[in-house]
Order: sequence, then C-alpha cells, then structure tokens
Amino acid sequence: MNKPPLLCTIWLLNAMLLWPAVADEPAKALNLESLITLETVRNLDGGIETGWRHLSNADLTVTLDTAAADWWQNGEWNLYVLGLYGGEPGEMTGDLQTISNIEAENALRLYEFWYRHSFAEGRIQIIGGLHDYNSAFYSLQAADLFSHAAFGIGTEASQATPSIFPVTALAVMLAIEGDEHYLRLAAYDGKPGHPHKTSGTHIRFDEGDGGFYAAEWGVLATDRYAVGVGGWWHTADVDNPVDGDPSDRNQGAYAMGQITLNQQVQLFIQAGNAHPDRNQIGAYYGAGVRLNNPLTEGDGLGLAVAHARNSSTFLDANPGLDAAETAWELTYQYPWQRFAVQSSLYYIQNPGTDPDLRDSLAVGLRLYIEI
Repeated sequence: MNKPPLLCTIWLLNAMLLWPAVADEPAKALNLESLITLETVRNLDGGIETGWRHLSNADLTVTLDTAAADWWQNGEWNLYVLGLYGGEPGEMTGDLQTISNIEAENALRLYEFWYRHSFAEGRIQIIGGLHDYNSAFYSLQAADLFSHAAFGIGTEASQATPSIFPVTALAVMLAIEGDEHYLRLAAYDGKPGHPHKTSGTHIRFDEGDGGFYAAEWGVLATDRYAVGVGGWWHTADVDNPVDGDPSDRNQGAYAMGQITLNQQVQLFIQAGNAHPDRNQIGAYYGAGVRLNNPLTEGDGLGLAVAHARNSSTFLDANPGLDAAETAWELTYQYPWQRFAVQSSLYYIQNPGTDPDLRDSLAVGLRLYIEI
C-alpha cells in the first residue's frame, strides 16, 4: 500500500491560495489552471500478480498573454509544473503498453516552459523552449477520453523516448495552420532529462544526444473529421533494443484519423510503424469508439483497442516471445462541477508478449479535481 499522496495535497492547497490573486488581474494577462488526478488500479487476474496500485498526478499551468500584459503583440508564455507520486500498475499486469497514462516514477519538475509567437493572424506560429512533443504531434481529440497510454501516442513512437510524459526536452517548432490543413515541423533534444536523475528538471547537451525530428501534416475539419500523417527521426546514441549494439539512427511513421458521425458518436483509428532493426515494437494499431453525453451532459463512454507487434528482427533475436500484445479498455467518465470520476476496465492479451503470463484483467478508478 502506498503512502497518501502528500504531494497532491500540498499542490491543492497552493492552487487554492494562488487562484484568487490570478483571477483578480485587471487585464487577465495571466491564466492559471490546476488539475489533480488520483487513481487506483486493481489487477484482478493474470499478469504477474494481483493487487492494488495507487497513483497521483498534479498539473499546474500558467499562461501569460503578452498583449494583455501590454508588453508586445502576438506572444504567449507557457509554464507547466508536473508532480507525480505513487505505484506502477505495470508491476502487476506485466503489460508492455502501460494501462495508466500517468504511470511514472515519483517526481516534481518543470515540465514545460516555452514561448510562442504568432504571425499572419495566427496562421504561422513559432514555439521555443521545453515542450511536449505529444501536445502537438500524434494526438487525437476523440481518443483523449481513454486512460491507457497507447491512445495518447502510439506505442511504436513512445518506445523511442521522445520529449513526452513524464520528461520533456528543449525544442523549436514551426506550425502553419490553414483553413482546413496544417503542417507542423519540430526539432527536439534527442535525450530528454538526466539518465540517472528521475526527479527535477535537467537540461543537458551531451555528446551523443543527437536530435528527435518530427513532421506532421493533416486535414482538420473541426465538426466532422480529422486526418493526420507524420514521421519522426531519432539520431541519439542509444543501445539498440534488438541486439544491444550502439545505434544513432532510428525512425518511424504513422497515420491517424477520427470522424464524428453525429452529435454523440466519434470513431478514431491509429497506425504506426518503426524501423524493425532498431525497435522492439515494429508496428502499432489502435481504434476506438466514443459516445459523448450518453447519459448526461459532459459524460463520456468509450471502448478502444491497442495492438502492438514485436518486429520480425526482434522476434528472431528473442524467439521465445509472443508476436504481439493487445490491450482493451472500456471506460466511462462522469463530470460534476469541478470534479470528474472515471472508471475503466482493462483486458490485456499476452501481457508483455511473455508466453508465461496469463491474460490480465484489471480495473481502474480515477478522480479528477479541477481548481
């Protein structure tokens, strides 16, 4: 049993004290948002062992509009502090794709700190600073209801350890937005954080860091559908997970889309691949259906599946493993004022692609507290 999430309690008290001061700003230049997520996961059967894990995640975001502050036009500063505390459900389920998207080692860090400047009435934007790759790339609104990590970003991309939760890196990004089309290009430091320090914020430029380069083009018709295709290139010096040899080249590509059938029903799909000679996961496929407002205003019900396949080269080097892991999530979220409760049922087939592990059945319960 984990200790109570003291970090989140302190965060909540601080946010409650800070909010009135920010809200009273005459020019509304500053905006503060705070969210606390408390989660309990129970592995009911299969996997490595049955049991409980308790997690907490605290987010504090401050944005500053430079025009509203009477500094200069078309600028925005963003500061995001992240706190993490709790156990790791993967220790019970043995899964490869991570059933909880807030699972991470205990830490308190400056997660994002970037500046954005807009041109051409906001159609062209340049961002520089500590930045989350997944906030701009490989992300679908229809999938954000689900708490399984793969629906936030495909497993084949997350295995390359880009600048995503829970550790980010310095980056520069160019975003071009048309009426229905968009293009995003970015370059990130190739090794986020510190290799031996899990907490705090560490910005390093060591030999062999290389870069993580990203591109995504898409079509976005807000009320109907969204389609995107992208690719990434990683040049950091790392140990190849397939054969253990040093490697400084890695790449992958993906496609994704969502469609809104009516005011309630949304469908989404994800597909990605990574270089089979340099990655354990060579291909990933995800899909889901989401019902908005099925019982009351603001609630959500969804069913989704994430399928991650070991690359052929990895299987040749590890012949005793299964070919793939498939994770299912059935979830329901109910909002109430500044709170929301979410319950999820997970079924993991071939957890960890380990043939010695039985399929895992787990449940999760979340409480979101918005300040």
